[in-house]
This record gives sequence, structure tokens and C-alpha cells, in this order.
Amino acid sequence: MKRETPLYCCYSLEQRKFLTKRNIKYEVVGLNPNNQQMFWVYIRNKELNDALNLWTARK
Repeated sequence: MKRETPLYCCYSLEQRKFLTKRNIKYEVVGLNPNNQQMFWVYIRNKELNDALNLWTARK
């Protein structure tokens, strides 16, 4: 049985903008020490999952 993680890490600035336009706010922002790339951490819920499904469908 696969257990879904309650967190979602976003490494895409475009995806973060997409989520922000839908009033989905990240909980914390970080910097990957290996490549200095910024990332945003969201708590998974229905609203986020629906938005991520829409993001995937639009690609």
C-alpha cells in the first residue's frame, strides 16, 4: 500500500505562480544546497491536488 506524502515540493517558478493565482499558498520556501535552486513546500489537500491535476492536464 503506497502512502501519499502530506507535503508537495515545487521546484518550478511557473507552477508556483500558477498555484498562487489560485490562492494556494506555500508553507515554507527553501534553497536546495546542492544546486542553489529555490523550492516551495505546500501541504497537500484537495484544493492543491485539483490544481496540480489541472497543471498537468494543461501541459
